[in-house]
Order: sequence, then C-alpha cells, then structure tokens
Amino acid sequence: MKKEETLNSKELIYQLYYLCSNKGFKKPDPLPKFTLKEALFIRDLIFHKPPDLVYFYLADHIGSQTEIGRAGMFNSRDYRRYEFLKHFIMNRGNATKAAILAGYSPRSAKQQGYRIIKKIQWFMRQKD
Repeated sequence: MKKEETLNSKELIYQLYYLCSNKGFKKPDPLPKFTLKEALFIRDLIFHKPPDLVYFYLADHIGSQTEIGRAGMFNSRDYRRYEFLKHFIMNRGNATKAAILAGYSPRSAKQQGYRIIKKIQWFMRQKD
C-alpha cells in the first residue's frame, strides 16, 4: 500500500500562497470571505490539527445555525432529533450516547439512536 504524501504546516501555507499567486489556477471571483470564527478554525486546523477539532466545529456550527431548524426533518415537534444529531457529531458517532444526551430514555437509547440514524439516511436519500 502506497503511503500518502503529507505536508507540514509551513509547506501547506506555501502551497496555498502559490495557488493564490498562480494566474493559471482558476479562483472564484470574488474570493470568499471568512468570519473570525472560521479563520480561527482554519488556523487551529493548520497549526495544531487536534484530532477532535472538526467534530466540535461541526457541532458548534450546527448549534449556531438557525436554518437547521427549518429543515424538513427538524420540525418544532421533534427537536430531539436535532439534539441527537448535534450530540452524535460531538460524540464521534456514538448513537446510544447521543440519544441519551438528546433526552431519550437510557433503556431504549440504542434502539432510538438506530431509528434516528435510519431516518436521517432516508431523508438524505430523498434529497438526492
């Protein structure tokens, strides 16, 4: 099996700089703008690369976005599914723990987690 090539932080920044200055590289016009929170995430990812950073960022992003509540499967009567998804990401895919943290009974958390994951998968297939 071939080992994947890696870059250290300095090499990555150089490559990004090279892409920005390369006239042959197609860039969007206008260039995207980043919030301070997004810029700090990118900084932490490039310079520290903590293993759980992406999970916490996704959970925080979902939690701070009001649009998520308007999605078809997250109506006001089933807010626990939204909480489940947030905790599912924060707990790195542990559906049982996510179900408990979302307010489901610990006795049925494993089944509830499985059921919600299946509903999310069904919902995502319908969107395709």
